[in-house]
Amino acid sequence: MKKIIQHHKPEKIVFFGGDCMVEQTPISYLNQLYDGNLGVLWMDAHPDVTTPKEFHHEHAMVLGNLLGEGDPVFAAKVPVKLNPKKVMFGGLQKTTKQETEVIQRLGMRHASPADLAHDSSAILDWIKEEKSRNYLFILILMSWMQVYLDHCYSQTLPKIPVLFIIFLRVK
Repeated sequence: MKKIIQHHKPEKIVFFGGDCMVEQTPISYLNQLYDGNLGVLWMDAHPDVTTPKEFHHEHAMVLGNLLGEGDPVFAAKVPVKLNPKKVMFGGLQKTTKQETEVIQRLGMRHASPADLAHDSSAILDWIKEEKSRNYLFILILMSWMQVYLDHCYSQTLPKIPVLFIIFLRVK
């Protein structure tokens, strides 16, 4: 995937398939392309910020890797780390002690399924705040959105319409 991305140098990337680790390369590329100003809306029940000490599956470390934490071997492959202030969790459920510590220490915003069940204002407020801090709003609109409906969907999230508008431009 990395060779394909480097060859085509896209400004936006859409792909389907694989486990969470497949996300590291394109998110890392886009964050580097946009000088560390990529906003990331992480829609998942889990934050994926564990380390090899807590968990033995890499898919639970991918966001940690992108933040410069996680698995040191994979984190070293990320040239420009994500700014944790530009990451928001949507649909995040109960976290482990280690995950909670990382989220709090890095000051990452989050909204539970209950927070989002009837109202998306937590996400919209985060987007507005990013704009008000003079970040380029377009980078927030191009935020990477990870959606795992099998993890997020529960009785607390009834009838949520999901609309994907996908733009892919390759130079």
